[in-house]
Amino acid sequence: MRSGPFFALRFIALLCALTLGGFSIWVTAAEALTPRLPSFPSDVTEAQKLSAARTRTSAAALMGMIRGDLWTTAAIVEASPYLFEPDGAKRATFPQASIDTVRLLAARAAKLSPHDSRNWLLLAALAELPGASSVNTVDALKLSYYTGPSNLALTPLRLAVATRSPAIADDELKTFVSLEIQQFVAKMPALKNMLTPAYANANADGRKTIETALAAVDPAFLNTIKRR
Repeated sequence: MRSGPFFALRFIALLCALTLGGFSIWVTAAEALTPRLPSFPSDVTEAQKLSAARTRTSAAALMGMIRGDLWTTAAIVEASPYLFEPDGAKRATFPQASIDTVRLLAARAAKLSPHDSRNWLLLAALAELPGASSVNTVDALKLSYYTGPSNLALTPLRLAVATRSPAIADDELKTFVSLEIQQFVAKMPALKNMLTPAYANANADGRKTIETALAAVDPAFLNTIKRR
């Protein structure tokens, strides 16, 4: 009679050990599949490098199942070929099936990791591409700022999307953009040339926003990008 409770306790302990062991294998296997990549591409060159890791990141996301971080990485890698193309005419030539796949990935990643600002920036950038999209660019950009206001790895693309889009007419978004420009120039002066493409492709309202922000912190750099 005495062995009954001890047997049950041992059985429960064994189940817990097996569960923890299985969980450890699951986490480790997904991590082993995921290549070491930048958290977000800053230009077309990095985007091209990320694109080469599509097979591994997709496999890791499928293995991770409910891990939003892995789905975010997979969505970034899948979207990378489309993120740094400012020419609307060229964007119109992108294959619709691929765009739809990337949108589904980004939406799934945002659902699993709504706290990750990268997902909202992806959805904002993908809203510019051809085909139906239920995403509001203004809302997606704002969520990207709400969840990651100091994530300067997103600055080059976030500014590019915001300042070439009609979304920049929104006063709150305009404030976010201005503060991000000033923060980026103050904290990463060696990389401030990365803001040049955003200025070159911005609409009139976007250029005015960039000029106002730079005039307050680095008027010399503002004159430089104007000449370019």
